[in-house]
Amino acid sequence: MNESDKPKFAAILNATFSMNPRWTMPDEMGIEMWWRCLKRFSIEQVANGFEAHLTDPERGSFQPTPADVIRHIEGGNKDTREARAELAWRRVLDAVGSVGTYQTVVFDDPAIHYAIQIAFGSWEAVGLMTEDEQPFRRRDFVKAYMAYKPGLPYPPRLAGRFEREQAVADARFRVVAIGDPGKCKVVEAGGTSGGLASLGHEVQALAALGGAA
Repeated sequence: MNESDKPKFAAILNATFSMNPRWTMPDEMGIEMWWRCLKRFSIEQVANGFEAHLTDPERGSFQPTPADVIRHIEGGNKDTREARAELAWRRVLDAVGSVGTYQTVVFDDPAIHYAIQIAFGSWEAVGLMTEDEQPFRRRDFVKAYMAYKPGLPYPPRLAGRFEREQAVADARFRVVAIGDPGKCKVVEAGGTSGGLASLGHEVQALAALGGAA
């Protein structure tokens, strides 16, 4: 979020705390602390996080804390996050089969871009994966996907062979949106150019992926 989101953020807080008469709306300092805890997320993610808390059958009757909202934004418990990562992996395989790695693609999930860059190094490398390598690559992808947090750098798009070859030839390439086109635009706009160079510290932090259990 940015400063322009503060009025809407305060309105979301007010609407949330008004849902239960036993809950106490934070004072000015409390609102600022909420803001500091959640500002790394988009206003849409924050709104969805509060809504998820309110509809949580186990904790929805309790006054929310920043940790509750963050838990919902980041995917809940480990089993839920792993299930989402496995679903994302299947989406990647489907995209390789239907679009291929000659074309440049943008998914509607930044965690997929992040995980592909960490686990493979490039979109083209996904297409070069052998059947024997697939179980190990899947494991690395899932771990990287689960490690992603909003605010971490990721490539704005996953460059295919045509885009790479444009540097040495007048090759035409197109960008294929995988998923919701509007969300794909948001993902592309929020990415960091520079590939692995921009993700160096993250690559080092996850360098043990291949050797982890």
